[in-house]
Amino acid sequence: MLSLRSLLKLAKELDADAFVARVQDPVLLLEEQHGQSSTDRFQTITGRSGESGRQAATTGEDASPSDIISIRKKARGKFSNMISVGRTTSNDVVIDLASVSKFHAYFFSKKPSQQWYLQDADSANGTFVDDRPLSKASPALLKDGCSVEFSRDTRFRFYTPEAFYRFLRPSP
Repeated sequence: MLSLRSLLKLAKELDADAFVARVQDPVLLLEEQHGQSSTDRFQTITGRSGESGRQAATTGEDASPSDIISIRKKARGKFSNMISVGRTTSNDVVIDLASVSKFHAYFFSKKPSQQWYLQDADSANGTFVDDRPLSKASPALLKDGCSVEFSRDTRFRFYTPEAFYRFLRPSP
């Protein structure tokens, strides 16, 4: 995954279609962390094939560091119909926090609509979309810009590639 700084540069250089062709996966953008010391921060967030997906990034001169995660299936990931999220390295998206369950939640997409959903996997500390707790039985439809939390320790914003382009390159 490219850094947010690289993605911002791409958004300035490319039109929306070219950007989406290059950045094909939805992303989670770290918005805030609650009640953690610097030693409790993410040690690892992995993307495809174990490559690091954690990026120190900024959106401009005054921006504070943020993390970005690409929502994608690992090449050898389990469960072909979902993108798993959890603390262990066997997940597609690894969030190494004690408050995140080993297998915490999963993303899936319904084709042909390409709408994305998130479902809790009966996690110990819950999964939340726009502050609404998810149950194992009820997936949440994800809308661009919605907040996503895996436990209450972190808050991300979800973006499809199209919406992420608009976020990086707002209208004047």
